[in-house]
Amino acid sequence: MAVALSLVMCNTVSELHISGNSIGETGIKYITNMLKEDDNISVVDLSENDLQSYGANLVTSMIMENDNILSLRLSVYSFSVMNEFYSFFFQQRCVLRVLDLSHNEFGEAGGLLLGEAIGNNDSIETLDISWNRLGVAGARAIAKGLQENICLKHLNMSWNGIGDEGGKLIAESLVTSDTLLSLDLCCNRISHVGLVDVMKGVTACKTLRKLDVSRNPITFEGPVIALTILNEHLECGLNELVFVDMCVSGHFIPKLKEIRKQKPKFKVKHGGFLNGTDTIEHAWRQREENIMNDSMMKLLEYVHDKKLRWSDLFFQLDTDKSMSISEKEFIDGIKRAGIPLTDQQIRDLVERLDTDDDGEVDFG
Repeated sequence: MAVALSLVMCNTVSELHISGNSIGETGIKYITNMLKEDDNISVVDLSENDLQSYGANLVTSMIMENDNILSLRLSVYSFSVMNEFYSFFFQQRCVLRVLDLSHNEFGEAGGLLLGEAIGNNDSIETLDISWNRLGVAGARAIAKGLQENICLKHLNMSWNGIGDEGGKLIAESLVTSDTLLSLDLCCNRISHVGLVDVMKGVTACKTLRKLDVSRNPITFEGPVIALTILNEHLECGLNELVFVDMCVSGHFIPKLKEIRKQKPKFKVKHGGFLNGTDTIEHAWRQREENIMNDSMMKLLEYVHDKKLRWSDLFFQLDTDKSMSISEKEFIDGIKRAGIPLTDQQIRDLVERLDTDDDGEVDFG
């Protein structure tokens, strides 16, 4: 048996990568026996090894005996059906935090088991079940599981063909969630009509921070629809939307600006603009915003508004009359003046004005 084994040491964390080796029954037996005894390895990748029922049982047994493994990757045809790995979800000793079961083609039957497993598990925080052909029936079961789950933070359900109905079921299940932070629904045949239901469910969730609906047939109006619904529910936790392959129309930017008035850090990733004019206009607006948000520009604006000379500002900040301004004097003075700058922006200003790098701004 020839095995390409990779053991990575990261401070106190060890990672074992044995993906794509067709290790067979003998190989998986040796590996799982070794992992039962090893107290250092916390990340294990056994993907692309076609483990089948025999290997699944050994892996399940190993996980139950090793409390140190926190991340397990069993992607790409590791098992033929979900029930080969199903029972471990219900074990009280399961301590996994990250589990990747993507590309296993579980189908709708596997989705039914996954849903029940998700509802009963109380340890896994990051779960990847993408590329499993779960369909609507699988989505319905997983939605029910999400309503009962108390720990999941990141869920990847991309490439499962759940369609509008499945998307709606998953989104509606998030209403009761107080843990989920990110949801990936890429490539699920969700239309712009289904996106409405997805957004309504997502905006009812207080914890969700990021939603990815890229590569769905939502048309160029989809991003506008999403922002319109979000604008009606700004109290929700969502602060990032992803449409990486979707160009947006001219109606998109005004909607985004409205949201950013209440959510300044809100981010949207999209595929660009439908026409060149929108691209140019957006670039100019972005440039103007960057200039106006620049710390030096804010300082200049303050001097101009107060009708001050630079020397007036300097003497105002130089409280000890030493003819130089220390970083502390500068920070305290800017705050007293009410100039809207963060501590980091003020320190950046000191660096830009401190021409001799002595940590102070000299009058000269």
